[in-house]
Amino acid sequence: MQNSAYSIRVPAADQAVRVLNCLADNSPRKLTLTTICEEVGINKSKGYSLLNTLLHHGLISKDPDNKTYSLGLKLLFLSRKLIDSLGYKELTSPHLENLAQAIQATAVFLVLRDGQAFVAAKQQSDEHIGVNIRTGHVFPDTYGAHGVALAAFLPPGEQEALLQQTKLYFLGDPEVTAASMDKVREKIEQCRRQGFGKDHGRIQHGVNAVAAPVFDPKGDVFGFVLAIGTYPAGLMDNYGALAGKAAQGITQNLGGPLDRYALQQER
Repeated sequence: MQNSAYSIRVPAADQAVRVLNCLADNSPRKLTLTTICEEVGINKSKGYSLLNTLLHHGLISKDPDNKTYSLGLKLLFLSRKLIDSLGYKELTSPHLENLAQAIQATAVFLVLRDGQAFVAAKQQSDEHIGVNIRTGHVFPDTYGAHGVALAAFLPPGEQEALLQQTKLYFLGDPEVTAASMDKVREKIEQCRRQGFGKDHGRIQHGVNAVAAPVFDPKGDVFGFVLAIGTYPAGLMDNYGALAGKAAQGITQNLGGPLDRYALQQER
């Protein structure tokens, strides 16, 4: 029986990818050659050659003082190119631009992937200095305002499974979050009623954020519209409603069901 072309792998390339995954899984901790080889399952000679090759191409970086390795800046460049090719900017820019100008702050589109939310597109207002979040930046999926929105818009069983996870970031620090789960549940319930999650400067002092969910064609949470800035807390409900309007526009562009917003409030 002839092997499928898709099952044929180049060992060196496969090992290089495993090295990158190893560094990503341990980020932001930097790893030694010995640790990397043990986790990937290769000998030191092979590991040294792979690391030097990845280092040459800027895919990893090396701390010369303690001889440890971490992911390289070239990956950020590649991730931005990938995000640009996905068309998120074109999909969201009319809505993000309108939101950013209306709130005079930063409007961000976050996309959920594998337990994380990454910045796929952003827009800052013309007149004021906004919060600087780089495209490609990754947050935990339960982080702050968008984490609250995620939990609020999950089916009840999935919501409870999420809340039982050992590390949650609704209030920033997992230990603080774990000690304040009653408060977290209140925030989720409020989000379910209002349609957007809120963070009153808990993640970063003086910075407020609201987040509304975006749905894919199946009605699942695809991502979020985040409105973040140093605006007064008294404006958060108004800005949350505006973020919700932008989220609905992006949901419509994706072919998602707009009735998910109304159904959530009736649940």
